Amino acid sequence: MTRARALAGALGLAVLLTACSPAAEEATETPTPDPTPVEMSCDTIVPTTFSSRLGELGWSAREEPFRIGEHVFDDGIQCIWGDAETGSEVAQMYGWAPADADTAVEMQEYLEAQGWIREEDGDTVYITENPDYALAVGEDGYGMTYRFRDDTIALADTKTGLELVVWQAGE
Repeated sequence: MTRARALAGALGLAVLLTACSPAAEEATETPTPDPTPVEMSCDTIVPTTFSSRLGELGWSAREEPFRIGEHVFDDGIQCIWGDAETGSEVAQMYGWAPADADTAVEMQEYLEAQGWIREEDGDTVYITENPDYALAVGEDGYGMTYRFRDDTIALADTKTGLELVVWQAGE
């Protein structure tokens, strides 16, 4: 094989390999648009099937700013679900807010200073109201509970209710 043919073969192989490389494929692919962001609402911080079932019961949600005591989280949401027409005292509360680590620690300390009870489960911290003073408690004996994890704070009127709080575009 002559040197010219070997060089031509090597160049051909290099062109072929370059054309098949991921960088070449990425350059020829049409970019896909970002998915439409999910807006935070009372319907998007709990599973869609759950909010639909509440709606079938005739319940609606009253949307409020997420708060811990006098501390308001403008980027969060707190929802009180109930039957607004009958004014029934039966209601459920769910909330979600982003929070950096320093804010999370500050809020945990704030709640504990108010008599709330701290529990830890791995990287998750639960702060629940003292059941002796709770307006209502679930079957597990927990009343209103905050869950701190992954730069977020979730709220439910019972600890087991926290299983329902998963903002579909956030947590």
